[in-house]
Amino acid sequence: MWTMLIERASLERGSCHILEYQAGACIWLPPDDWQMSLAAQARTVLPLAASIRDGLRRLLWVHFFNDHKHPREPAHWYLATIGVAPAWQGRGYGQALLEPVLRRCDQDRVPAYLEATSPRNRAFYERNGFEAIERCTYARGAITTWRMWREPTSSHDQPTAARTPYFT
Repeated sequence: MWTMLIERASLERGSCHILEYQAGACIWLPPDDWQMSLAAQARTVLPLAASIRDGLRRLLWVHFFNDHKHPREPAHWYLATIGVAPAWQGRGYGQALLEPVLRRCDQDRVPAYLEATSPRNRAFYERNGFEAIERCTYARGAITTWRMWREPTSSHDQPTAARTPYFT
């Protein structure tokens, strides 16, 4: 599934980072280009249909709910997805995945936006300068998500140690 998302969403328009050994990856969509056309959404979602069958309706509902809540302005980077394999978690890989684009946000003075899907993820993003702007539950019994926003800071203005060993 990562390969399909990377090919269809990120490489065409955004920024993709993959950890060595495929331990994790993230997809950032750039300012003013986070919205996908209906055709692009279909190209992204339809290949998933066979693999998630019964969950497709829920996936579409979550997608449209999040799209409706997504801030339209100001221009911002959008963290569409991020994941680190469970065996690799707790080693700084998630931080390494966020770092390049957060540094760019700070240098270009552009905010960032994401949806956190668990209290653990919310705490991780808060440690990286994001603030929860809204708690959302799209349906009864569904998971809670937090819409999160990060204003640019000056903490990344200075060069930092390269994290290239993490990336392939």
